[in-house]
Amino acid sequence: MVVDKQPHTTVWNIFFHMYLDKHSHLVLIEQCTKLVGLSDSLQRWNASPYGSFLKMCTEYTLAELRRHWSLYLGMQDLPRERTKAIRDAFTKQSKSTLDEHGMVLGAARSAGPLMVQAMRVTSQRFMNYWKTGTTFSDPKQIAAATTLNPTFVYSLGGEGCCVHYGTDPLVPFHFAAVFGNAKGSVSVTDVVNAAKAEFSSWCTAFHISISSTVSSIPIIRFFLGEAIAVCRALQAFATTGTLKSGVPVAQWKTHLIQLSSDEYIVGGAPVAFNVIDTSNLDDHIGLLNILIAAVPLLSLSSQSVVLYTESLLFRGQDATKEFAEHLYADITTVGILIDLCPVDYLSGFTTRSNTHELITYNSLQGNTKQFHQVMTWKSPASGDALATQDGGERRRPVFDPHQLGTFLYDMYHQMFEQEDSMHFWRLNQGNLLNAISASNIIHYMRESFVLFLKLVRSRLGMPQEHWLEVMARFEGLQLADQSLPMDTVNRHDLYAHLDLQGVYTVSMYRANPPKIGRFSNWDTVPTIVRIVVVVPREKLSVLENSVEQIGTPLLQGAVRGVWSHNIFSAVHVAFGRAIPMGTKTRPWVSFEEDPQGWKGTSSLIASFAVAARVLTDIERPEDLNICFSVRSTPGTALLISKLGIALDLFSAKLMDESRVHVLPEHPLQRTWMRDSSVSNKPQSSPAIPPPRPMSILTQIGKSGAVVVELDEQCELVAFLTSRISVEDEEVQLLFGSGAGSPQVAQVSPCVMRITIGSHMQDVVYPFPVIGSKYKLRLARKSLYIDVRACSVAVL
Repeated sequence: MVVDKQPHTTVWNIFFHMYLDKHSHLVLIEQCTKLVGLSDSLQRWNASPYGSFLKMCTEYTLAELRRHWSLYLGMQDLPRERTKAIRDAFTKQSKSTLDEHGMVLGAARSAGPLMVQAMRVTSQRFMNYWKTGTTFSDPKQIAAATTLNPTFVYSLGGEGCCVHYGTDPLVPFHFAAVFGNAKGSVSVTDVVNAAKAEFSSWCTAFHISISSTVSSIPIIRFFLGEAIAVCRALQAFATTGTLKSGVPVAQWKTHLIQLSSDEYIVGGAPVAFNVIDTSNLDDHIGLLNILIAAVPLLSLSSQSVVLYTESLLFRGQDATKEFAEHLYADITTVGILIDLCPVDYLSGFTTRSNTHELITYNSLQGNTKQFHQVMTWKSPASGDALATQDGGERRRPVFDPHQLGTFLYDMYHQMFEQEDSMHFWRLNQGNLLNAISASNIIHYMRESFVLFLKLVRSRLGMPQEHWLEVMARFEGLQLADQSLPMDTVNRHDLYAHLDLQGVYTVSMYRANPPKIGRFSNWDTVPTIVRIVVVVPREKLSVLENSVEQIGTPLLQGAVRGVWSHNIFSAVHVAFGRAIPMGTKTRPWVSFEEDPQGWKGTSSLIASFAVAARVLTDIERPEDLNICFSVRSTPGTALLISKLGIALDLFSAKLMDESRVHVLPEHPLQRTWMRDSSVSNKPQSSPAIPPPRPMSILTQIGKSGAVVVELDEQCELVAFLTSRISVEDEEVQLLFGSGAGSPQVAQVSPCVMRITIGSHMQDVVYPFPVIGSKYKLRLARKSLYIDVRACSVAVL
């Protein structure tokens, strides 16, 4: 609409208002009619006036956009009873929001230090917005806006009111200047006018950039899919060249992501990025999951890459200290492992003021669950001009396998220790009520940890034999640890994903599974299989009837026998029909998704990956049940009276072929439907830039990779050690005779300079070091120098 030169006020109304005046609604209908006509195929869209700068990453993205544009058009022709139901839903949401909200912090934050003064005005504007559904102050304009905006009615939640209770049109805009430059009080009208002026300026700037004939125009790419799924699909294309990775677009959907060949093969659409902004996904999917998904997409060809993470909520007792707990490990150690660190914590300062956040948090302590934090993640050495200059040398750090295995198991222990009730009560004694209410908000499962291991191995480029030592140490500690009783029922979940992701195969899985039970007629039995269970719709009614008491509980799969119980958390679900296909020797399933979802009548199809030996070696296949359950937490204890102690929603015999399907699971493809176009090319680690040329200084000799030494508990980085081989003949004479004593000086945060006679060499560390705390080890006969430094501790 901006490109089509629609008045900016009309664009504002359509984008922000829940209720439209007749003219704005007519413009929306005309625009949607035009868009529907241009979007029946990717080829038609690319040839349209918008195709040069609005790109679609997948056909599914365009199809869903077109479906919604069609829904916007069709809303004006809905039967009266459906229209009334929609309006009633909006009225109900409006009343709920107005009843529950008083002071709203969202838009006031952009006023910076004047946030306290802004809160009254922005809160009043928020309340007016939810009363009227508009940003108008003029009663005549409010009265004229009577048509419910279709863009608010239709979403992935279907038809109705799925508008977030915190929706506020003023949140995207900046108000520091409005309040800072005001000579008197600032009114609601002043704030709205400032926001509209900024919006209009953006529209004008965008139109100019699109119309430019001098420079290249900006390209905006649309990609519909759950954030982590999209990242995995892009990573799969970057490493294997496959357009179809076998990754579903999202939970509750079965459509598999297929990248557009026009964009990614012909058009060269990017799969590596210099900047990635993740908004406040930290609140919803967890910081580690963001790093796992986004870090592999950061460009390796640039030193200036940056990742932004953001959080608004906190669940502990002290919001100002909670961030350090989000990684379940020391920030310095994780920063070296993945070559990315929150530079705000590393440097001890930030260019982004949060004084207003601290003042508000301290004044409202106990009455707020919000504390806004934005973190800037960069390579720990990126701020060191000398360490990153072309003349420097960069190698991946080296960890001792025994120490690294210990560190990773300690991290694993912290991630999952609250699964056990004794640990839960111990760790939350001072914050018990909040902990119970948040106990269903669990971001990590065994698959998450396996993907973190995969990231670490890739970033370190560790040789296979060393990685096997790391995992052997990890496995040994896990088997010896008796403090996590619940880990035993989740262990096969971990093992299955270790094998599936090519990270490690435990000894139990290395032999071929026997051809018994469901595998009796299979040609070959893979290490990992996928169980698909058909859950009757009526079995889910307990969840729908209990949503007010327990919120949204986590669901999981399980394999339970007479005496054994194994839980599998990485479950994919969607409503529809699972149709058995193939043969007894090579089974597969065709899936028909129910587009009505929760509002339909179809069964729920749940699937999860399991090691074949779990179905053959532990108990007789005839004695095993496949269960679909609610995860047991303090927050779901209320369901025990309805579902029993096991919290099973549904259970069927493994051998029941009408309710349970068992299919081969191919490593790295993650698809449980036949899809011959999925590439079988093995996934490789992202390439790392070759070592850069040695410094222009007169070299002493070759410098080896930096060795990272952890402390006694294998939690913190104790020392970073670099070895220089003395190769220059002149230096060898000086050094070997004992006459040449190296002089050491820190010349930048990550660089120590070694001087022997007239020869100098820079040692580049992957992390800032404390120059005054170094130790030298001189091997005059073997002709090498070890420079041992202490890393800077992250605040």
